[in-house]
Order: sequence, then structure tokens, then C-alpha cells
Amino acid sequence: MTPAPTSASLPPPPRTVEGGPGAAIWVGRLFVLPHTLVGLGLIAGCLFLGLQHFFASPVVAQVVDAYTPDPDAATPRTYVTVAYTAWGTEQTNSFSLPPEKLRTLLDAQLKPLQGATLTLRRFGIGPAEVADLPGEDSWLPVLAFLVPFGLFWNGILGTVNYRLWVSPRRRRNLVVRGEATTGTVVSKTRLLGRRGARTYRLRLKYLDREGGDHEVDDTARDEAAFDALSEGGSVTVLFDPERPARALAYESCEYRVAP
Repeated sequence: MTPAPTSASLPPPPRTVEGGPGAAIWVGRLFVLPHTLVGLGLIAGCLFLGLQHFFASPVVAQVVDAYTPDPDAATPRTYVTVAYTAWGTEQTNSFSLPPEKLRTLLDAQLKPLQGATLTLRRFGIGPAEVADLPGEDSWLPVLAFLVPFGLFWNGILGTVNYRLWVSPRRRRNLVVRGEATTGTVVSKTRLLGRRGARTYRLRLKYLDREGGDHEVDDTARDEAAFDALSEGGSVTVLFDPERPARALAYESCEYRVAP
């Protein structure tokens, strides 16, 4: 068995590397992908509603139809359908109006009066089109739900996507371009997570080229690599000279320098 290279024997950067987190990480990436698309949709929805509030413009819409979904209800609601032109095509929308407003638009049989119109505030970007009645800020209750839910949803997804995409790339980049030095394993901690998942946490200490003393956290790739290291023992540390907090123990990481 060939021993792992030391800081003295590792070739200078950039290095050719092998290995990685393996195919299992793609299961997580594919699982998170639709959830990420939902998160992006929440962000887009909030931005769209905000732009609608500030940049909506008036448009005159023709009342083309009216209907009452439940005429036998104690307080029946009547909706009018309106049509207007935007982006060169006819757009339609429906609104529930108060009785005093209906009297100016509909006849006794709840049919649109000749030439009945409504002035709307509309906003659109490409195929996305929305129109509201002036004074009815229907976007407020929607935003009141979307903003906190979107922050919660995207906060969780940001953490998950960082672990699935950013962290592996940064670790690989450290092996490819990082500066090598000899460090010390300060401590080792075996953490037991949900459903029996284990994390093998390392605390490393090393000196950079300027003599600066740094302590950083790292994670061993598996239990065997974790057990192979001992507290107080030496380890090869690969670090980013520009960001010394980014460092890893080469012997226990998931990447290997190609021979």
C-alpha cells in the first residue's frame, strides 16, 4: 500500500486530483433540484408583485360577462369578466365587485350594460400578466405570506445546496491549488445525527507561510480515515493563502492527488 503524500512530497499546485464525494451526492442534488426551483419561483413571485405595485399602469377594460357562482347563498357574490389588450393580445380577468359598483355595470338580469368598462392597474413582463382594481392591494396579503415563507424555504435550501454544490467544489479546489503545510490534529469528535448518520469532525491547527497561527474545522470522509488520525498527531494541511480559514486535512479528505 502506497503511503499518503506528505506536505513535502505533494507536487506544487495546480495538481491533478482523483476521487470525490462519489455518485451518492447526485442523489441529493437531484432530490433538491425541484425544491430549489420552487424557491426560485418564490423569489420571482415576490419581485413581480413588488414591481407590480410600483410600476403598474392604468388600462381600460371592457366588461364582457358576469356570473354568480352560488346565487342561493345568503350573500351571493357576483363576478364580472373583463377583457383588455396588452402586448398585442387580449387578456381577460375576473373580479368580485360590491353591489353599488355592479349597478353601474350590469342590468337587472346581471348582464353587462352596453359600453360598460372598468379601469384597472396592470403590469406584465413577457407572458406574466396581472391586473387589479385600483385601491385593492391584493398583492399585500400574498406578499405577507410569500416573504416569510420564501425566507424560510430558501434559507433551508441555501444551506443544503451549499453542502451539495459549493462545499465539494471548494474542497476539490483546495486539493488542486491549496498550499501544503504540516499541521496538527487538535481534537476529534464523532457526531451522531438523525437516522444514525455520523459526522467525523476534526479540529486542525497549522502555521501559514507568514507564521500566522490558524485553527480550522474539517470533516473526515469516513470512519476509517477518522480513526487513522490521532489527536496531537501530524497531518498534511492544504489551505488557501488568501483565506486561511479554508483548509482541510489531506489524509482524511475525499480527494487524492493523481500519481
